[in-house]
Amino acid sequence: MSVEKHNPSAALHTPIVGVAHHPKLAQLGPSIAMLRMFSVPATRIAEVFGATAGRVRQIHRRDRLHDETLISVPNLPELFDPEELAWIESASKRVRVPMHGRERREFEKRECLAEQGFSECAHSYQYSEGRRRMTGLLQFFPSVARMPKLRLKARILHYLAWFSVHDGYCASAFEHSLESMRLSSIAYRRSPGKLDLLRLSETALIAANASLLMHDPGRALKFLNHADQARSAAGLPGRGSELL
Repeated sequence: MSVEKHNPSAALHTPIVGVAHHPKLAQLGPSIAMLRMFSVPATRIAEVFGATAGRVRQIHRRDRLHDETLISVPNLPELFDPEELAWIESASKRVRVPMHGRERREFEKRECLAEQGFSECAHSYQYSEGRRRMTGLLQFFPSVARMPKLRLKARILHYLAWFSVHDGYCASAFEHSLESMRLSSIAYRRSPGKLDLLRLSETALIAANASLLMHDPGRALKFLNHADQARSAAGLPGRGSELL
């Protein structure tokens, strides 16, 4: 898989000069939603738009409630242990209070480290260093009862799988892909959203690539089909057939 040179959040690192005022934040819901989809931290978005991180998250939640529709995915594979899903659902019901203070800051710090680490190492072809960074970040997520942490752990595993397959560790890449897909599947069933389906689809492509490199085209085709199913459930055309 080739590395996309375009970084959707690159513009956020360019200082805004000579701007007298910021537009009303309520009018920027779609922009905030797009940036959050690419995992840009709320604190960084707040700096750009001249608001607080809490206000950014509030706008994002409001727009999701208005725009998000429940997606039926009857054909998606069951990628999780039913007993584990029951435990996560039970634990997440007990952890209803949103993250605040130090916990929120630590979470956003690691979210930023994951995105920056992937961007830096992927663009400079430092696959071993990328694997090292992602492996180091995983130690901070032994528990995934909270949905934001579960989703971030799934993303870190996705990046670890990507670096592994490019670094020649195909078996490890496949295992990391499965774990990432499993967590994305759990997140979707706990709180349905298109982002989980898109990420599941992206990770399925890594699993397919790893399978091909391990000379297992049958399994690769299976995961290409999983990727197509997830994209279709999210209302997007499939891509698996293009990659055959």
